[in-house]
Amino acid sequence: MSIIEQILMLLAISTVPFSHGLTSNVFKCTTSFEDVKIGSLLGLVQGIMILLGLLLGGWIIGFAGTMGFSIGVATLIISGIRMIMELRKGDPDDNAFKLDDTIMITVMALAASINGFIVSIGLPAFDIHVLAFAGASAAAAGLFGFFGVKLGKKYGKYMWGKYAKLGGAIIILVIAVFHLVLYLID
Repeated sequence: MSIIEQILMLLAISTVPFSHGLTSNVFKCTTSFEDVKIGSLLGLVQGIMILLGLLLGGWIIGFAGTMGFSIGVATLIISGIRMIMELRKGDPDDNAFKLDDTIMITVMALAASINGFIVSIGLPAFDIHVLAFAGASAAAAGLFGFFGVKLGKKYGKYMWGKYAKLGGAIIILVIAVFHLVLYLID
């Protein structure tokens, strides 16, 4: 997978923390410290989940042998479709988390990192450096989550989160189909 595809993948999986950041202040106006805390936890948990997914995926694909590429493409397609299906959820008020304490923020971060985990299971099939990608994912998710909180607080345009997720899903699906076509041509 080229560096451009990896950057696009990072952007795509960071759209979910962005979306959760947008809706994080539905129930409570957050302070600047809480904004940083939310972004940091979103990034930390996303990085850990990506690292776990990459390690698990490397183990699974190592056993799969020639089927490893198929597993990689399948996880990308599953994640892209899952992100599109999540768009059917209701208003932000229905799926936002109440930010009473660090545990609730961590739960929100775990919910935001599920798609990244699914995507990362298939990424070892594309020869991605595990630690570098997990670190970059943590940084991107933290920044996207923080900016999501700031934009949600300032403008309250929660639909941006749905558009961001849709864009991320499309990027993941296009990359999966691109690699599938390349594989079939060879």
